[in-house]
Amino acid sequence: MQLGIERLYTFAQASDELRRKGITRSIAIQTLHRWRAKGGLEAVRVGGTWYTSLEAFDRFVTRRSGRKNESKVDVNSASDKANKSLADSGW
Repeated sequence: MQLGIERLYTFAQASDELRRKGITRSIAIQTLHRWRAKGGLEAVRVGGTWYTSLEAFDRFVTRRSGRKNESKVDVNSASDKANKSLADSGW
């Protein structure tokens, strides 16, 4: 687990932050708990509340997608690509 100097978010905050940054449309808090329980999403429990980081989420997605030796997701680049794709399709 690499949750050292990363900013921690409650699962509700993480869900909101991922949506706000355009990384995902929406992830249910229960989904984050399921991914944590299965050992895929790095998280820590402090006083009964679970926390994770955006970096932990990125590592989880990278492992799950099978990508290797790639840098972290560039949120702005991903968002720009999605917006261009939508614009090209007439949205």
